[in-house]
Amino acid sequence: MPDLMKGYTCYLEHPEVRMLIAQFMENHLCKCNINPNTLGLSAGATATVKLTAFVLAQSRRCSS
Repeated sequence: MPDLMKGYTCYLEHPEVRMLIAQFMENHLCKCNINPNTLGLSAGATATVKLTAFVLAQSRRCSS
């Protein structure tokens, strides 16, 4: 993934943040188990939009 897509900070070094977000999602949003390692996190709206576009473009390329 290009560095441009990573946003302002890297959450890979903060597993406790990923774990807390996964727990919140499990308890309040989807009522199912979520592996914190499968979450894509990004700081800032611009980075999130770019990352989402990158992921969607990659998934479309793979489905063709």
